[in-house]
Amino acid sequence: MWSDEVFGIVGWDAERFPVTMESFNSIVHPDDLERFVTEWRKMLITKQRCSIEHRVLLPDGTTRYVNQLAELIHENGEPNVHVMGTIQDITDRKEKESAELANRAKSEFLAAMSHEIRTPLNAIIGFADLLADANLPPKELEFASSIKQASGNLMFFLNDILDFSKIEAGKFELASVVFDLFDLLEQTIKTFCVLGDNKGIKLRLNASPDLPKVLRGDLNALRQVLTNLIANAIKFTPAGEVELKVTPHEYDHSAPEQPVMLLCAVRDTGIGIPYEQREVIFEPFTQADASSTKKYGGTGLGLAISKKLVELMGGEIWVESIPGLGSTFYFTTRFSLVPESEARLSDQGRKKLSGKLRQLKILLAEDDTLNQIVAKESLRRQGHFVVVANNGKDVLDLLEMQHFDLILMDIAMPEMDGVEATQVIRNSSSGLFDPRIPIIAQTAHALKRDLDRFMEIGMNGCVTKPIDNYELISVICHVAPHLTIQNEEPEPQPQPTDYVDNFIPIFEIQALRDKYCDDRELFQEIFDLFLTTMPKRIIEIGAAIDTDDHEEVVLLAHALKGTSAVMNAAAINHTTMNLEKAALDHDLVGIKLHWEQLKIEADRLKSISPDQILGRK
Repeated sequence: MWSDEVFGIVGWDAERFPVTMESFNSIVHPDDLERFVTEWRKMLITKQRCSIEHRVLLPDGTTRYVNQLAELIHENGEPNVHVMGTIQDITDRKEKESAELANRAKSEFLAAMSHEIRTPLNAIIGFADLLADANLPPKELEFASSIKQASGNLMFFLNDILDFSKIEAGKFELASVVFDLFDLLEQTIKTFCVLGDNKGIKLRLNASPDLPKVLRGDLNALRQVLTNLIANAIKFTPAGEVELKVTPHEYDHSAPEQPVMLLCAVRDTGIGIPYEQREVIFEPFTQADASSTKKYGGTGLGLAISKKLVELMGGEIWVESIPGLGSTFYFTTRFSLVPESEARLSDQGRKKLSGKLRQLKILLAEDDTLNQIVAKESLRRQGHFVVVANNGKDVLDLLEMQHFDLILMDIAMPEMDGVEATQVIRNSSSGLFDPRIPIIAQTAHALKRDLDRFMEIGMNGCVTKPIDNYELISVICHVAPHLTIQNEEPEPQPQPTDYVDNFIPIFEIQALRDKYCDDRELFQEIFDLFLTTMPKRIIEIGAAIDTDDHEEVVLLAHALKGTSAVMNAAAINHTTMNLEKAALDHDLVGIKLHWEQLKIEADRLKSISPDQILGRK
């Protein structure tokens, strides 16, 4: 006997549906029938309760998921066996699980696609950066700039698609960091100054003085929303102005424990949006006019992502617009206030960590050849020595043979990936290398949970590809400040008088006489060799300076410093020591002045002979 609820679930009429095993089997979905029958037979044999999830076919042809619990009942004196059980409609849960599985599969596919697309794209952007700094003729420089702009646009579109996918899949997590609101607003506006100037559009920032200076929350999410709205405003504004106005929407100065609600408005004097399109534009892959996609470009995801981010930050977004006169996009966001003492400490910390990197010996773990070239050249131009490892195993082998200051570790590599290599390094007790060496992950577009995992296994930080020198400095300042040259206060600009030395003698005459007075022939031989090799050394150093190869300048100056020390050539030794230091510090004024001084000192060598040094017999 079935209850009315069971008939309601399976959709059949109690008067027209006989309650038998055969009739029930007839409504089990054909793809589930064999498994269903097998489970029932197992119950009859083992006499144990069974639980089966399967589909049933309703009279209208639709399908419903059910969870069926059943067990055998033996009544005293009765030869027949009865079955007692329940049926539960689990259609909603199964559909949700199916949707989540599909979303997970989509996210995994997009993540894999992201890696495959970003790897060559990062290389293109990196090579374009290198070309832009290579003193190209104007036409070729224009070509390099066009390559960078086009590849940057492609990366921007790819980011939109991936960000939207993460948000849709529920994988986007807000960060919680302390940040300076006014700095963020000013930096965001400055990002668009060139673009605005090119179109003749005036950009304005109107930030209320009543706003709190320091907040806690996800500054990158706020920056992304502002960036999307300002970029759209400039895109759809042929002439006029774009204004960013930020005011406190809910802010009680007397209650610092209460959250702060900001009201942000991006106003433009552009083409405007028809009334009937004002809700549609916040849907994914949508623009107010289909022709806009061809005319203005874009994925149609910027506003959809902005809406999702604003909602994640506890706010809402809307637009007011008059076609032909312009639009104003409003949104609210919620942040936490930061106590004054914590804000002061944060500001002091930022000042303390401002600085530059000293010359480092870096182990670059990267399997892609193009990315190897870009990263190595970029780091070399910053004065660092770089050794490349193709995978995690190569990293371990190189660590056993050489000392490094830092590892830049790619994540996805063949044979042994960056995660496994890091775990081996951190857990090593062999004594062959330092298990505490700073390890910085390099990745294209990691999720927050990925970054958390990197930190959990022992990585110290993360930079994005292609490597940006300012980002690298910032990360290293936080995770390994001992690798930086600290600048708590801005360094004064170098003046030429800073590099003027007191007179230094060409040779330390007495020291040479003490060493060589009894072997004038040996001194003549090494003196001639020193004099004949000097022009070649001067040419090599000059060539390295001309190409801004500071790493090579350091090597050549260091070698000449050693030779001149052996010869007690005090002036050359002193000048090469200063040149080496200037090249290490990327001090362009110092390099130029000490290079000129080195050429002067090399000419002074020609004015002296071995007899003048050791004296005539």
